[in-house]
Amino acid sequence: MKNTISFFKQVLPLFFLVFQFLYVGVCHAQSEIEDLELIIQKNERDTVQFDAYIELYKLESMQASQKAKAYLDQGMILARKIDYERGKALAFLCYGDYYGLQGNLEFAIEMLNNGKTIYDELNDHRGSASCLNNLGGLKYKLGDYNGALECYLETARINEEIGDSSGLAIAQHNIGGLHYDQGNFDKAKEYWQKSLDLEYALKDSIGIIYGLNAIGAVHTAKKEYDKALEMMHAALNIANKFGDISIRASITLNIGVQHQRLDQFEKAKGYYLQSLDLYKQIDDDYELSIQYFNLGKLECDLNNGEKAIAYFDTSLVIADSIGAPQLMEHSFGGMADANKLLGNYEEAFDWLEKWNDIQDSLKGEKVKIQLNELQEKYETELKDNEIAQLQKKKAEATLTADRRKWLLIIFSILIVSAALVLIFYLGKRKAREQQRRAELEQKALRAQMNPHFIFNSLGAIQQMYVTGELDLANNYMGDFGSLMRKILDNSGKDLISVKEELEMLKLYLELEKSRNIELFDYAIEIDERIDRLGTKIPPMIIQPFVENAIWHGILPSKKKGKVIVRLNCTKNADMIVCEIEDNGIGIQQQVKRKKYESKGMKITEQRLGTKVRVRSLSPGTCITIKIMI
Repeated sequence: MKNTISFFKQVLPLFFLVFQFLYVGVCHAQSEIEDLELIIQKNERDTVQFDAYIELYKLESMQASQKAKAYLDQGMILARKIDYERGKALAFLCYGDYYGLQGNLEFAIEMLNNGKTIYDELNDHRGSASCLNNLGGLKYKLGDYNGALECYLETARINEEIGDSSGLAIAQHNIGGLHYDQGNFDKAKEYWQKSLDLEYALKDSIGIIYGLNAIGAVHTAKKEYDKALEMMHAALNIANKFGDISIRASITLNIGVQHQRLDQFEKAKGYYLQSLDLYKQIDDDYELSIQYFNLGKLECDLNNGEKAIAYFDTSLVIADSIGAPQLMEHSFGGMADANKLLGNYEEAFDWLEKWNDIQDSLKGEKVKIQLNELQEKYETELKDNEIAQLQKKKAEATLTADRRKWLLIIFSILIVSAALVLIFYLGKRKAREQQRRAELEQKALRAQMNPHFIFNSLGAIQQMYVTGELDLANNYMGDFGSLMRKILDNSGKDLISVKEELEMLKLYLELEKSRNIELFDYAIEIDERIDRLGTKIPPMIIQPFVENAIWHGILPSKKKGKVIVRLNCTKNADMIVCEIEDNGIGIQQQVKRKKYESKGMKITEQRLGTKVRVRSLSPGTCITIKIMI
């Protein structure tokens, strides 16, 4: 097996595609974070505040993933509130980055496709190219090499067309990585050299680091390990100046590989453990699987079969959990080697069969042919484009000076006209948006408490005093006053805590329960994962539906009923799902009895930007609303 599976072909290619995420950038000083937080505290709710959220996400993304996601969630909420399409696209792009690093590859692809759709609609080629580049990396991790190459080739074409040298360098680097993984070392070196030349021209230190590592991998393939070590140590010296954990971890891993190829096992193990610790800090499951695999191979070289099996098993469990077939292939081969080392030949044969099956699906001759066909198609298109450009330049050279002058005049007029039209359009759009938001806020405020409830509550209080129920009247008056005060306090706020919302809801329910002489009971069930103080939602979003359940569901049934309010957290903890359930007459009977059109549901949908779901029960009704947090 050790002769069958080329070690450097298994390990080295895996770090190259990390390059796709370089748009996030390196860590900035604490003062920059403080400046961005000051922008957010101003609460302007505009594109400047959105940009601050995204910059904070980028600064935190490699150090504190949960904190980074919190900034990203707030950015997406703001983009949706102000209807900022370019902001939504950028947020989806960042979500693809975040979930890709978390190992949730399928969901990351869905996020990136959402972002690309918006960028395509906006005709934003640079944004589309960024999404395509990241999609290529995720498809690579899932073993879809053809899909990955298509994404990278299209990324290269777009970046060359718009003159983005940095984006072109990244795409060429990733194309080289795919060819390297298929054993096409000459083709890989060709693309990596193109990429490195561009990075030197751009004076991009990060790009130079990855280029040096890539060329070092070619030296490794030629068994020139000393030259590879020289280049990788030079890259590590540059990386240490930036403090980016993922870059340092990747280079440290590859230095360990070179030492292992030189049979310097203790040095190799030291570098592997350093790399493992670094990847644990950023919780990158994909890379963690690789590190455990490397340690397993090292233990095999040291004839420690039991330790090797333990490392390979950990690597396989992680690879299977994130759906990475190429990593599973490596682990299958490692398990075969380790069992053979221990004399477990039957188990070794079983693992070898699994390795052969998955390798055929990933690196068979058919896959190589398809990759070569795509490459040839891309190069042909490049040549056709070059010929077309030359012909276009020749035709332009034949134009007369008068024609160029008139074209310039017409073009200037069009630019000025377009600018005036754009200014007028943006002014009208902003005015319409401000008017729409003001109308929605007024509707939401009027919908926060039914005037009939206020009138009936005052009548109930008066009746209690007339009948001599002074204590009950005083208690009722106190609760009623507390509820009104909370409503007024929160009416000017966009968001309040879940705790404050539930306090107002309980006051309302107790008042209704007292006024209707205990004709119903209620219960409030809350998911333990919800932070009641830290989680913010729009105020009085639940009360209108509870009121409808009491007055149009339970009371018409003329028997004691029950209202249940449930608050649950979604799997990704980005939404609260609220259910309001009653055992009243049911939605069909309610529709027949109503003589007016209730606008509470439409207003709530406008406030949240999501649909309200109505479901019939037997008996009763269940209303479901989703609130983004």
